[in-house]
Amino acid sequence: EPSNYRVRPYLRGGKELLTHPVELVSWHMCDMLLTRHSMSLPTEAQWEYAARAGTTSTWTVPFQDLRTVADASAQRQAPQWGTFESWNDGHTVHAPVGTFAANAFGLYDVHGNVAEWCREQYGEYGQEQPGDGFRPDSADPSAVRVNRGGGFSLPAASNRSAVRDIAAPSVRDHSTGLRPARTL
Repeated sequence: EPSNYRVRPYLRGGKELLTHPVELVSWHMCDMLLTRHSMSLPTEAQWEYAARAGTTSTWTVPFQDLRTVADASAQRQAPQWGTFESWNDGHTVHAPVGTFAANAFGLYDVHGNVAEWCREQYGEYGQEQPGDGFRPDSADPSAVRVNRGGGFSLPAASNRSAVRDIAAPSVRDHSTGLRPARTL
């Protein structure tokens, strides 16, 4: 398990469940492992469509229901993160997946918990190819990649559906993970 945060297994019905998101994974690692299992990272367009769940709102759960972002519980343990929300979700870092409300598509933690790698390289909007929605990649395997969804170390404003961040594909960050996608 590559995760930086060693969390205790979550107990449900007397059974241990390892339900926290994985983090500290590079884009290259995610791409390689998902390809082996006939899955992939989502494109930015796919990620945003899934996160918005058919809405055009900033967040797909009510603002007061946003959790797994930098809040009072994180402020006590990690004041260096800087900006915090006033609420307390009881988790300093990420929470077990599914602890809080899902969006209208039934997806959990698209805002907060961990940021999620996207498939394509960083580029300006509008460069997507007609039909498949992919932005063309350059031949440079070290070109920066996009991650979406904010994460537990950022306040709610940095966990909006439209927020994008970039990193080299070899970066393994304590607050970046993945959300596998599969073609139906």
